[in-house]
Amino acid sequence: MAAHINHDLPIALFTTCEEFGLPVDDDSAVHRDYQRVDGLLATVETQVAGWFDTGLIADIEDVTPKKTDEAIAMWSLAGARDVAWDHAKILWALRHAGPIRDAYLDGLARTTELAARAMLV
Repeated sequence: MAAHINHDLPIALFTTCEEFGLPVDDDSAVHRDYQRVDGLLATVETQVAGWFDTGLIADIEDVTPKKTDEAIAMWSLAGARDVAWDHAKILWALRHAGPIRDAYLDGLARTTELAARAMLV
């Protein structure tokens, strides 16, 4: 999920806005809709977290190192979506910059990989 939000979401936002001719702008209907999803996800996240307190998942959690829980807890769904929006804004600004945009996308992929590896270590 972290990789999807950190990498795929900003690209999907940019691509969708570009296809519909809608700027990636903080003061837009697109951004307001995007933020509305945060509330829905927060509700679902709370429900799913409750499932982790019972059954097999709870048993697995009991044998995983405490560091794993701490690494996962550092990741915030809403915070990651805020950063994804910022990445989409940067991609929007670079939409005509060809090689610079490509280098930015490569850097985004590499930092997403780095973050995923850090969570696993």
